[in-house]
Amino acid sequence: MIFLSFDNFYCKYSYVYGIDWKQVGGVHEGLSARCERKRFGNAEITIGMPIEATFTSTSPFGPQIVLTCYGSDFFGNDVVCGYGAIHIPTVPGSLRIYRRIILFVPEASTLLQRFIGWLTGKRAEFVDSTIPAMADSRQGKKFIKNF
Repeated sequence: MIFLSFDNFYCKYSYVYGIDWKQVGGVHEGLSARCERKRFGNAEITIGMPIEATFTSTSPFGPQIVLTCYGSDFFGNDVVCGYGAIHIPTVPGSLRIYRRIILFVPEASTLLQRFIGWLTGKRAEFVDSTIPAMADSRQGKKFIKNF
């Protein structure tokens, strides 16, 4: 992941799945360790976050994992620096899989709200963090793509 304005952050993950799916093993949500970007060199950050979950279903459409990444702002407040979602591989077993996830951040409606959010450390964020996994619920919302 590449975060241009954050030097350190951590991620929270959870699963989103349809009514045909059921999680029968593993944790339902988790939190990564805090990661820090190198001062010089590559801007990418790799999160080593082992995820273990077992699902059962009668339909072929798989569950998704939703990431919410938090970072520290200028004042030291933890703020959302990105939301993203990706489909979970359906191959059983222990795999090392690397995925690049595009993250986005909700944007405040007005410049005044953006300034107040920056000043107070309470920027625009979702009440329900599973929204990135549901394409129809993102309509009419303004986002900034965070690389």
